[in-house]
Amino acid sequence: GKYYYPRPDHQSPFSNTSILWAGVMSENIASVALGARLLDKANFDQFKQLLGSLDLLPFQGEAPRDYHYRISREIGVSLDDEGIRARQLVDAIDDIAPDLIFDGKQSTLNKLKMMWWGNGYLAESVNLRNLDPEDVSESEIKTRLSLLLNNFSRFKLLNESLHLDWAQIQQAINEDGLNEAFENPDLQEVIANFRVLSSSKMKPELAYFPLLAEEKEVELVNDIPFQPLQGRALNILDFQAIWGNDSGFDREGGLIKIEDVKLSGYLDSKIFENLSTTLEGRTSAVLASTQDPYLLWRYYQHFDFRIGLGLHYVVKLSRSAGIYSKLEPVLSFPLGSNDVTASEVAKLYQTFVDGKTYRFYKDGPDNQINFIRRIEDREGNVLFEPKVIEHQLVKPEIALQMREILRKIITHGTGRRARGELYLSSKTSDTPNTPATRIRVPAFGKTGTTNDYMTSYFAGFLPYPTHFGRPLDARNSYVISSYVGYDFNKVMRRGRQRIYGGTGALPMWIDFAKDLIKIQNYEKLLDPLDLKVVASKEWPLYFNQNKGIPLLVDLPRGLVLRSGKIEDYEIWQTTDIASTGESYQNLFSLGSSVKSLVYLPSSAALRNSLQPSASFGPFEAYKHHEPELDQEAPKLDAIKVSPIIDVPKRMLKATSANNRDGLENAPKESEQIEKTSMNTYPDKPIESNDL
Repeated sequence: GKYYYPRPDHQSPFSNTSILWAGVMSENIASVALGARLLDKANFDQFKQLLGSLDLLPFQGEAPRDYHYRISREIGVSLDDEGIRARQLVDAIDDIAPDLIFDGKQSTLNKLKMMWWGNGYLAESVNLRNLDPEDVSESEIKTRLSLLLNNFSRFKLLNESLHLDWAQIQQAINEDGLNEAFENPDLQEVIANFRVLSSSKMKPELAYFPLLAEEKEVELVNDIPFQPLQGRALNILDFQAIWGNDSGFDREGGLIKIEDVKLSGYLDSKIFENLSTTLEGRTSAVLASTQDPYLLWRYYQHFDFRIGLGLHYVVKLSRSAGIYSKLEPVLSFPLGSNDVTASEVAKLYQTFVDGKTYRFYKDGPDNQINFIRRIEDREGNVLFEPKVIEHQLVKPEIALQMREILRKIITHGTGRRARGELYLSSKTSDTPNTPATRIRVPAFGKTGTTNDYMTSYFAGFLPYPTHFGRPLDARNSYVISSYVGYDFNKVMRRGRQRIYGGTGALPMWIDFAKDLIKIQNYEKLLDPLDLKVVASKEWPLYFNQNKGIPLLVDLPRGLVLRSGKIEDYEIWQTTDIASTGESYQNLFSLGSSVKSLVYLPSSAALRNSLQPSASFGPFEAYKHHEPELDQEAPKLDAIKVSPIIDVPKRMLKATSANNRDGLENAPKESEQIEKTSMNTYPDKPIESNDL
């Protein structure tokens, strides 16, 4: 495979982020890391459950050899010992982490967390140093090299080389004396491998920066060094202080011990040896497990297989959500590296609403969009009317968390333009001559931009009202997907002007949403005298208080601060950018803490402890053999009638799909509310005193 170096498209003020913030601010590195670590929290039983949901468990009577061949073809990863060792390295670092933190070596731990196994690093280092700096900047090449060289395989060779070089120095001192050894021409290259680092401690720190034998043979096109040297070269005083008094490097009470020498300037030799011992113990335990002929435990402990299985799962989930375009299970998947159509994006966001898919015909994708309300003959007799079959693809708790991310993108993230643009003008007082107050309509969505500015996307959903004075339920929403771009993938950039998701597709999405609010008569179902509406200046969203809890959260870090209160509601100003124009906003220059109210699923047992529920459950693919799916799409040529599509023409300007009732069933008059609404409220809406 190819090496992949994900890069951020902006400078974030936060070194670590929550999953929520990764979506809110489009954090590239965090998103790629999440895609690579989807199974990090899964235990072995959950791992097997996931395999079963994807038909990747051994079949009855299947030979182990056939199983290994089948699963390697499906996932693209073969079971080998190196992959197992690479996974054990991750766990071994976690094992020694408490000791490093206790010893005050947090910076060492941070770099260890980025250590990888190292297969093929030398060949890749040649490729990097032979890159043309005009194509890739020199600073980028150096950054990639530093990441590449931070691998276990190289550090193992460095540690072995350290002991050999030290033994050579000791032998020269014993034979010729200290000063003569320092001046020995044959020893200069060895001494040059050691560097003195400045330190805040009383004693200096000694680092080791050798070039390994195979690294010296590499021919370079440019002058970029293999690794940058830190500190200064040793002088005679350093040499005497370290190896003097004929007691050698390991003398009792010596200034510096060999175990304290920092490999590549950061990793103590003793820490690496402790890591190696822990790693070998873990690896031996995994390889010793041979009771299962299918070696599922080894697959669970395999680094590349876990990543491949997670990406395979995402592809299968996308298929079940209605995406039929070709999808590659690559690490850049979370960044949108696969091409999909606007209608597929709309179907995907339809599933984000409540975790459901919708089918109207037995043929076609698992998630469908229907544009035919019914077909009538000239006398008004209904010849065909599709029936919708709902299927719960993912748990509602997962959909709730997805909605929270998409909501915060509008209020705090890259979709903030929509935060103040969607509103109703309504009088919130019976006093004569009182000016109308703008009441915001909440929305959910996500921006999308390719690195080369060829594609601008915004997709999301807008809740619609079904009862007078009731909170908006996100499960009743219009889903809208908007796209801006050229048919031939032309770059949308001229000078300093660039078209990205928030400036290209989002304004069009907002205009369409405004038309929906006006055409569907939202204002008739708003109670402008509701105290919660008056206080927040926003149409409240319905939340089932029996299935979750409101929490005040530090969004970037995901830290729960306390339970949510009524004063935590944020009041945003409405805007009219079409008239006033845009003001510059640096979305990424935020403070050290961004607090906001977040609704998370929680069980009754955990509610008092402010702990969200932790759940695991693979998606459930639609079963195509269900008897309800016997209807076929109408053959219009045979019927010879014209379909009646009861949708205003203005609504066809953007690709849209809707949840539950559909566009045609959204209430247009107050007397139709009870008749057209399929949604009921078995649980009372959340009130201010419930917070």
